[in-house]
Amino acid sequence: MSAAPSAEEFFNAARQGDLARLQTLFTADATLLTARNHLGQSALILAKYHRQQAAVDWILAQLPVLTLHEACAAGVAAVVKEMIGA
Repeated sequence: MSAAPSAEEFFNAARQGDLARLQTLFTADATLLTARNHLGQSALILAKYHRQQAAVDWILAQLPVLTLHEACAAGVAAVVKEMIGA
């Protein structure tokens, strides 16, 4: 029996834009999508910071709910406007 994937593996895949690895890890443990690192950053934020747009797009397609920070970073204006009541 193999060990469950770690959040750090998922974060590294996001940083590197490794879609195949993101998908494999997500399939093994869907909770990785909402994991946060020691700074409170999600895989979406890390992918965006590292300019991995394909990873950002894939993560956005999987996430049912975004935080305000994630929506702002990803440029999802409709979600930001709804959250701030604009």
